Amino acid sequence: MVVQYKVEISAATSAAIGSQFWIVNNGSEPVNLNDLTLRYYLTNEVAATLMKTVNWANVGVVGGPNAGFPTGNINVEVVPMPMPVASADTYLAFGFTGGTMLSPGSRLQFSWTVQNFMSQSFTQTGDHSFNAAASMQMDWANVVLMYQGQSVVWGIEP
Repeated sequence: MVVQYKVEISAATSAAIGSQFWIVNNGSEPVNLNDLTLRYYLTNEVAATLMKTVNWANVGVVGGPNAGFPTGNINVEVVPMPMPVASADTYLAFGFTGGTMLSPGSRLQFSWTVQNFMSQSFTQTGDHSFNAAASMQMDWANVVLMYQGQSVVWGIEP
């Protein structure tokens, strides 16, 4: 498994943050998306309630056609870290439902945004998972893919 990333909101400070992710099955066995959780690590300077949105999603063969994936099958949870570090005190946990199998050579791609309506700003500079220079899809080890909530299958935790 590999995770790829493309920044969508690259401003150092902003009332909204967001990016695109690709979860790629580069192995030889199918993987049930329900067994995976993707973590995006950040420092959360916002005290207001956060609005979490999955903008769009699709599945398909790498380099081939896409099919729509229900955005309602992607859950986003804001999780404060019990042991904060300088580059992260919170992570966004992206979980999946619906039992979709990700075949070898296939990928799930989705776009997400988190924002607040109190005009409070996130400071993304220094956040573990943020990369303002990632204007094109790239492998990105600063997001973490977990299998069954226990094993890291991709990425480096802060």
